Amino acid sequence: MTALLNELERRPHSTLPRRSVLVLDEAGMLPTRELAKVVDHVSRLEVKLVLVGDHRQLPSIGAGGAFQGLITRLPTIELKQNRRQVHEWERDALTLVREGAANEAVMRYDRAERIVVGKDARELRQRLAADWWTARDPGGAVMIAQRRVDVADLNGRAQALMRAAGALGAEEVRVGDARFAVGDHVVVRSNDRSRGVVNGDRGVVVAVDAEQGRIELELGGRRATLDRDYLEGPTRHGRPPLEHGYAITAHLAQGMTCRQTFTLATDRFSREAGYVALSRGRESNRIYALAPEPAEREEYAPSSARTPDARNTLVDALGRSRPQTLASDVADPAQLVTALAQVRREQEKLTRAQTSARSELGRLKLERPAWYRSKARAEHAAALGRVTAVLKHSGAAQRALESREQALIEQLAGLRAARQPERVREPLFRGRERGVGREIGL
Repeated sequence: MTALLNELERRPHSTLPRRSVLVLDEAGMLPTRELAKVVDHVSRLEVKLVLVGDHRQLPSIGAGGAFQGLITRLPTIELKQNRRQVHEWERDALTLVREGAANEAVMRYDRAERIVVGKDARELRQRLAADWWTARDPGGAVMIAQRRVDVADLNGRAQALMRAAGALGAEEVRVGDARFAVGDHVVVRSNDRSRGVVNGDRGVVVAVDAEQGRIELELGGRRATLDRDYLEGPTRHGRPPLEHGYAITAHLAQGMTCRQTFTLATDRFSREAGYVALSRGRESNRIYALAPEPAEREEYAPSSARTPDARNTLVDALGRSRPQTLASDVADPAQLVTALAQVRREQEKLTRAQTSARSELGRLKLERPAWYRSKARAEHAAALGRVTAVLKHSGAAQRALESREQALIEQLAGLRAARQPERVREPLFRGRERGVGREIGL
């Protein structure tokens, strides 16, 4: 998006010719300010803008919520059939995750033996990496985690397994704190059109030149060479431009499709992160859940309450939604209740209009043989067209009202939850990792 906006500022007419169509995928991840700039450009250039995305997936890192705000206000075209997952039960489980039915969803994954639980973070990551290695498919099997510290740990374990199996070349090139050899699976983190690479590209190292500091990649059937100048230039976030790609963050995984995923569920997990991670793999998606550590008070003042296990903690995490909301949509509960009542009144009014239109449509169809031979044929045809158009447009209006109703319900639930005192929990990862990787990585 940053690259597109820069091009639009420098060469707007050559970047987007007049009356062209601009399609923005993963629109739910776009910050509101950046989307507003794009809208301003396409309006002046007379370009059609098409936004594609899912507001139930991970939102933008910056201030966002514009995509969700638009789909609750405007008619939308929806794709409701899931064709990615092979197994029907997994498609159903994903629907439950998306809708917030966390307990039922976890039961489905548990019955399919797709959940692995552990009490120790290090041991659980070791088990996850071992299961990933058993798949013997570094290109089609991906490990997913929320925190960059976990991603780095899993990548280190994966590369060690590759090295021990003789799958990597001897010569290495250092980039940041990591070393890359022929056979390494990597992910590009910096855009460079002249070199043919885009942030998020995943590929395999096919050649290295340690003396020249150069790495050659194969990216989906094409080759790209990254020289020393590229590899020594950090991204705008200050991170290396090339990273190992055995494990990636949920944000980076959004939009990709692979054969299998192995997801680490920590205290950063949420409904949106779970929905993204568990919908990437076609054949299987496994969850590795960490049991919460007992609070220190339990040693001297045990509580009568039952300590939640890993599955209960996973249910809590998948039931916790962290969407972005437009500032203009923030209101107090009373205003939201009023708006919800208004939406439901509009739904009732629309339902009555649809019922009347269907009745009129049925009458006109029954009279078709008679009026077909009469002089009033044109009038009846016009009436039939008007009623059909009413039903067509009322369907789009009904979907928009349903989306608006659902958004208001979720927003109201979020405001009520925010007013409740938050439970104080011990961090799931201790020691030197505490506080290190609390932020999620792009």
